[in-house]
Amino acid sequence: MTTPQATTAANIALVRSTLDAFNAGDIDTCVARMAPDFVMNLAGLPPMPGPEVWRQGVGVIKSAFPDLHAHIDDVVAEGDQVALRLTFRGTHQGDYLGIPATGRTVEYVSHEFYRIADGRFAEEWICSDMATLHSQLTAATPEPAATWPITPLGLSTEIPQPGPVRAHLGAKRASGYAVKRVTDPRGRISTRSLVSWACCSQTRRGPPRRTGIYRSIPVP
Repeated sequence: MTTPQATTAANIALVRSTLDAFNAGDIDTCVARMAPDFVMNLAGLPPMPGPEVWRQGVGVIKSAFPDLHAHIDDVVAEGDQVALRLTFRGTHQGDYLGIPATGRTVEYVSHEFYRIADGRFAEEWICSDMATLHSQLTAATPEPAATWPITPLGLSTEIPQPGPVRAHLGAKRASGYAVKRVTDPRGRISTRSLVSWACCSQTRRGPPRRTGIYRSIPVP
């Protein structure tokens, strides 16, 4: 006679091995482990019966995220039910719900519950964090911070930079040369930036002796 503990362990093993098949792209094995009257329940939608409905749903998300991988974070089981907390990760390489491929790597959490009968999946309930997934696909790509490289030049010398921004060095300070002003094509001036030497030494006579380079600083 099978004990409840043995049944629970078998159900957990079934779920784990089926997720391994999913991660390997073996969708046929996943479908073969579903009962003919299998029912899929998605949060906010009416029940959807039949293993083929599940296959179609997987096809939609796998076409958008071919490398989608499910990682089990937590598993709890009792009787004929198994509960999972999963983290899905994948790369957006195809159209997903009208959003063209972005090439972005996404990560979202899903809470899933399974009822198992006679060693097969009879029903599942899925509540995935689609809001997080959608925000990762539609968020604007941040522009990189504008920087301008500075090469060592003499005192009180104007530093020409790629583009229109120019900086003017002021008096020598202990930490390096203070930027007297930074101007752009519209005449805006900033006096807050400071150019620091990576390494500098100076003799009492003659021009500064430079043994290093300036660090890049943001354009104001």
